[in-house]
Amino acid sequence: MSNLPGNPHAEAVREAYKNAANHRAQIEATLALAYEHRLATLATLFNLPDDSAIPGVDYAEAARQLSEGLGMRAEK
Repeated sequence: MSNLPGNPHAEAVREAYKNAANHRAQIEATLALAYEHRLATLATLFNLPDDSAIPGVDYAEAARQLSEGLGMRAEK
């Protein structure tokens, strides 16, 4: 499994497989995939036309989470 920057579960999968803890590895693999799916969903929000914004969505927070999840953390 590739370890995309920002996915906190991917490294745990690698470690669990090294230690032969297959049940733990399956759990971590599922979490890693769920995390990537969440990022894909956040990215989809920004592919919507401007006039179809979803009420109640904090787009600034979604952008921050997406950037962080993709490993693009802003330097402060």
